Amino acid sequence: MSGTSEILTIRPSDISEIIERLEHIEKTLGEDRFKTSNNEILTVEEACKYLKVSLPTLYRYIKTLDLPSIKVGHQRRFRKWEIIQWCEQQKI
Repeated sequence: MSGTSEILTIRPSDISEIIERLEHIEKTLGEDRFKTSNNEILTVEEACKYLKVSLPTLYRYIKTLDLPSIKVGHQRRFRKWEIIQWCEQQKI
């Protein structure tokens, strides 16, 4: 740019599209961060300790608040990154 100034015109629809794309990127990066740094599988006891709740409270969260868990035989397991996301959604 050799001394020439340009005027950039941005329509509101352009701004909306940019915001949507940034939100998508932010969400994607956030999910990847959770999956890689918190990819642990927790037992029921470990999940109780991580959430600092009792066993009955943990099972109540599973039944009434849809805390994500995996059944392995007769036991439950928890993905740590899913617990983190669930907590952020619940604001507990």
